[in-house]
Amino acid sequence: MSAKLGLLALLEAKPGKGDDLGAFLEAGRALAVQEVGTLTWYAFKMSDTTYGIFAPSRPRMPAKPT
Repeated sequence: MSAKLGLLALLEAKPGKGDDLGAFLEAGRALAVQEVGTLTWYAFKMSDTTYGIFAPSRPRMPAKPT
């Protein structure tokens, strides 16, 4: 199944904390890919303090009435 939607988040670290944010995102990737429905998950560095996350997603099926 292909992705039709996605999430893009840009994160700005405080001065001197960019490496900490990068390490946090690397550690978080393992958790993100374990989530049900995760197609793939990308974290990227734009500058010393600016990072981003991109995660495409599949549309969810509506819940069946009970």
